[in-house]
Amino acid sequence: SKGLPQEELVQAIQIACQSILFQGSATDELLDALTVEQKKQVIVVASMQEAVSRATECAQLGDTVLLAPGAAS
Repeated sequence: SKGLPQEELVQAIQIACQSILFQGSATDELLDALTVEQKKQVIVVASMQEAVSRATECAQLGDTVLLAPGAAS
């Protein structure tokens, strides 16, 4: 993640996300930045295929599913 600040991402998660799926090297750093309440929304996955599958399970009609990097590689 190159040690970049996570504050803006954490604020956006608080405002806009019902579920958060993490995959990749920045997972631990992002989890550390979240509040206890935000962590209740977190699902850690091992692959993009699993992320898509789990997002399909979490999403309801009308929801937006956004697949985006959370950190610089």
